[in-house]
Amino acid sequence: MPSIHMAVTFAMYLWARDHEHRLAPWLLAYTIIMGFSLVYLAEHYFLDLLVGIACAWLCHLASKRLV
Repeated sequence: MPSIHMAVTFAMYLWARDHEHRLAPWLLAYTIIMGFSLVYLAEHYFLDLLVGIACAWLCHLASKRLV
């Protein structure tokens, strides 16, 4: 808790989305697939994924504000 796997993949998506990179939709799909696999394979609970996403989102907002 939190899921760093989910945080890193979601952070990659947020970066690509902000830079209008062509891989952004694929990274979002990868994030969703990663989330399903983490829960299905019993690596994390769903709440762990949500907290990982929240951590990535907060770090993303903080870095945008600082830069």
